[in-house]
Amino acid sequence: MDREAEFNRTASDELIREYERETGCRLSFKELGRPFPDAILERADGSTIGVEFVSVVLPFVRQEEVYFDRYRRRLYELLKSARPRYKHVAIRLQPSSRVVEQRRPFRLPDVDSPEGKQLIAELADLLTRHFDVLVATHGALIEQFTAGGIEFQTILKYFGAVILNRISNGDPGTRHPYDPVIDPIVVVYNSAEIARAVRRALGVKAAKGRAYATEFLVLHTLKTPGKPHFEGAAMAATEVEILGRALLAEEYDLCDRFDEIWFLNAYWTEGRQLYRLK
Repeated sequence: MDREAEFNRTASDELIREYERETGCRLSFKELGRPFPDAILERADGSTIGVEFVSVVLPFVRQEEVYFDRYRRRLYELLKSARPRYKHVAIRLQPSSRVVEQRRPFRLPDVDSPEGKQLIAELADLLTRHFDVLVATHGALIEQFTAGGIEFQTILKYFGAVILNRISNGDPGTRHPYDPVIDPIVVVYNSAEIARAVRRALGVKAAKGRAYATEFLVLHTLKTPGKPHFEGAAMAATEVEILGRALLAEEYDLCDRFDEIWFLNAYWTEGRQLYRLK
């Protein structure tokens, strides 16, 4: 099974589970589309439902991960001296609100520049001095550790929070048994980017033409092989729901071609992952 087929199979399982949770209607997986639609599900009465999936994640996500990767490698090197203090811990940085409102992808300074070296030194210092507090509270806003407004100022130009979570022994992201997992930075979308992401996803399907029609269209933020991804509260599901419904009000042709249109989120918000847009 190729990566796209594997994704369609996994996404179908998530949709089936959340669709029953939302509607009370039980579906089952029948087969993958060949090549359209992405998947075919089956109702209890034996009738079938075609499903098309489309990601709403914007491409800059992957670019921001690449920019951060050199920092990740350098931070691993610095934290080696503290082994095994950070074992079984996952560390993730969240960009500041100021960065989120700037043009994306946001870029960090070159890791070997004076500012880049200062940023790395401050990150290591923050973890060294405040690790016990951070791990006990699962992270914190960085500004709360700034004494007299002078500490960690380079970090605060780019990041607003650090998130720490305990992980199990043998976590797939672990490089060394005594090292932490340094995850990609949290990707936070602003409202304009959410609107662009939803419009882009709908446009991809609208451009296919009237022959491109089936029962379900599912916008999603699930991890797709070979495509950018984000974790955590990066895209507010309620904003996607509101914007999706507003944009669909202008997409008469698309609404005619798909009986139901849904948003399937990669994470839970107030006990939900699935939201009906049409």
